[in-house]
Amino acid sequence: MTSPKPTKILHVLSSLDKRDGGPIRAVVDLSAEGVAYGLESHLLAPGPLELADNPMAEGRIHIAPPAVFRLFRYAPGLRRWLRQHVREFDGVVIHGMWLYPGYAAAMECLRAGVPYACFPHGMLDLYPVNRSGFIRRVKKHLYWRLVERWLYEGAAAVVFTTQRELKNASATFRINNRKLVVVPYGIAPMHRHAGRPCNEKLWQPPDRRVALFFGRVHPKKNVGFLIEAWNKASVAPDYHLVIAGPGDPGYLAHLEKLAAAGPYRDRIHFAGWVAGADKAYLLERAQWFLLPSLQENFGVAVLEAAQAGCAVAISNEVYLADYLSPESAVMDLRMETWTEFFSGRMADDGRTAATAAADCASLSSRLNAADVGRNWAEAFRQLFCGAHE
Repeated sequence: MTSPKPTKILHVLSSLDKRDGGPIRAVVDLSAEGVAYGLESHLLAPGPLELADNPMAEGRIHIAPPAVFRLFRYAPGLRRWLRQHVREFDGVVIHGMWLYPGYAAAMECLRAGVPYACFPHGMLDLYPVNRSGFIRRVKKHLYWRLVERWLYEGAAAVVFTTQRELKNASATFRINNRKLVVVPYGIAPMHRHAGRPCNEKLWQPPDRRVALFFGRVHPKKNVGFLIEAWNKASVAPDYHLVIAGPGDPGYLAHLEKLAAAGPYRDRIHFAGWVAGADKAYLLERAQWFLLPSLQENFGVAVLEAAQAGCAVAISNEVYLADYLSPESAVMDLRMETWTEFFSGRMADDGRTAATAAADCASLSSRLNAADVGRNWAEAFRQLFCGAHE
């Protein structure tokens, strides 16, 4: 008896560089996990490739020539690749919005009669559409009316990571698609790290406690608010704040000035881009992971931190909060709430350990990597299976 033919799908992204943020980590991990459940996944994006610790099989990541116009990610080579190869797939998943790769993929799918799904990854939420500045708001509303609305109407489904994301997206724009679905989402556990970091500048002495922000340093992540709350709190003398991640140079300079103006200028450190073993070192070394974000449709970094045994303190606008236990540190975005946390709960080692254990247990039970990978594969097999029969 022969096994059924795998469902072959293509994920189209705007970048394969983790420093750009976005869904790349989860898509790669879940694509690798889905092979065991009959889902053969390929990735396509404009180059260059910046993807450390890639678990996908060789030959399943396709790199189009780099974008000519970076802001829009206009990469004509990507559309040429799609025109030649899109019929080889049972379906296509378009990740993200507002950029050329998504438009090109949808147009080529419609031309070839290949079904596609739109996966906005939080980009349809109220905050990124309506609260990211007047000019961007106008641009997105125009682009929705002229382009994205039609792409979403032609999609086989619109895919979300959480129920809260689906609800909020539907309140932003009217999505004329009868199939709005939430698919399992997550990442594979990181390899444990032991010993010192590769970059000695990241070394944290054993007599130091560490609170860590890790991710793209962007205004949406509310890092300025984080530093202000830290400066206003009575922080224990052995606690240091480490901010690790890439960001716009102008915004980083603003944050560095904010840190230098406060009473803890020698205890706030900017580590820059960190990956691989150094990333694992920081997550395992930190007592707390901090994310006071204004909006996160999921929160992959939160899951990484919990898997590493780090307690997490996040805003209630991080949708992964819906998966945490009542013992977790999920807070509103009032300054006094975070100041009180830094002055009190953060310094209590007993509560820190209890929070870390509760976070890990809650997320492990609800977002078990094997279960998520199997259910992810089944969701897309059901969506695209038989498309070319």
